[in-house]
Amino acid sequence: MYMHQAVARAVPNDRFYSTGGINGMNNAQLAMQLQQQQLHQQQQQQQQSQQQQQQQQQQQQAQAQQAQQAQQQQQYRLASIEDEKIYHLVLELTHPSNREQALLELSKKREQFDELALVLWHSFGVMAALLQEIVANDNTEVITFLLSTEIIPLCLRIMETGSELSKTVAIFIVQRILLDDMGLAYICQTYERFYAVGTVLSNMVHQLVDTLAVRLLKHVVKCYLRLSDNPRAREALRQCLPEPLRDATFAQVLKDDVTTKRCLAQLIINLSDNAPVN
Repeated sequence: MYMHQAVARAVPNDRFYSTGGINGMNNAQLAMQLQQQQLHQQQQQQQQSQQQQQQQQQQQQAQAQQAQQAQQQQQYRLASIEDEKIYHLVLELTHPSNREQALLELSKKREQFDELALVLWHSFGVMAALLQEIVANDNTEVITFLLSTEIIPLCLRIMETGSELSKTVAIFIVQRILLDDMGLAYICQTYERFYAVGTVLSNMVHQLVDTLAVRLLKHVVKCYLRLSDNPRAREALRQCLPEPLRDATFAQVLKDDVTTKRCLAQLIINLSDNAPVN
């Protein structure tokens, strides 16, 4: 009996050890679950933080776009107001009593309106009024204003590609500008300007060989004659004056036009080696 009790005491308590093992495993699982929950919470917090940041960025972008749109609308309204003012001033050019003030105001606003030359050309009665002012009064202010509007490049394009009537108006404007000392100096000031004018005039001469449009030919000859008054232009024209103006190509066309024949003869004299020095 005593032996049996001793053996019983020596035998380990399996239930004790098995219960402790289960409890140890449960604790480890709980710890892992807690870690997973904490990690999941951290991930959720990070996602929420990222979502909040994205929402803030989207709100900021939306606000920036709204501000930009508002600024563009404001600029558009201001530009529309300025355009209306410029159109009104352009129309004022047709009224002799308001013309001088309109020229002054348009000159101030020239840099704000790149298409002023086109507006002047296509506005009914405006170019006619300006040309009338130039012809009647030799108005240097009008010449200065036209030069500031880049009217010459526009006229040159029309002289190359427009109808005969449009070409006649355009070359007449160039001719009137050349007749003014300031206009002649402006065109002959740089090689690029002189070359542009000279090239278009030369192309017109070669076209006139076929069309024989006397009205255009008169203006072409007068433009060349005026250019020959400038020493630098005269020197260049000695090399590049179109051959049809040197020979008898237009003799038959101009046989009854004494004025144009005289201008052409004077041009040839000006370009000769014996021409007087200005």
